[in-house]
Amino acid sequence: MILDLVFYYVSLVLFEKNKMKNLLILVALLSVSMYGFSQAKSPAAKKGYAKVTKVLPDKSLPSDEARVIFTFVGADNRPACKLVKVVCNYDSAFPNINAAGNYTVEFDPGKYKMRFAVPYWYTIKTDSIPLKKQTVSHITVKFEAEEISGKK
Repeated sequence: MILDLVFYYVSLVLFEKNKMKNLLILVALLSVSMYGFSQAKSPAAKKGYAKVTKVLPDKSLPSDEARVIFTFVGADNRPACKLVKVVCNYDSAFPNINAAGNYTVEFDPGKYKMRFAVPYWYTIKTDSIPLKKQTVSHITVKFEAEEISGKK
């Protein structure tokens, strides 16, 4: 379909008097179609995410602690409660996640690179997430299923 339109406009450019106008239309069409093609093939859009959704101060925490509440959800926005592996700065754990998909843990304040994995789902990696003392950070982790194919 797109190639048909491209050939149509190329023929217009070659055989019409108003070549400059048609050339601009052709360039615009090509740039829009290439942008749409690149967006459709973008794998990052469907591989899930981990993001800090809110950070609240909590003076009831010790001065050398930060609390994180993880919320794990699947592609259907239902809680992901089993087989989740969490890696923070090279330390790993299989957290006990409640039925709502939440897991609460205390950290020392600092920056943490995190990775979340579930079998047959895309692994999610984060850049450094800063955790400040006496705060509660809510982090939502959404998993998306991997495409299963016969090729390796």
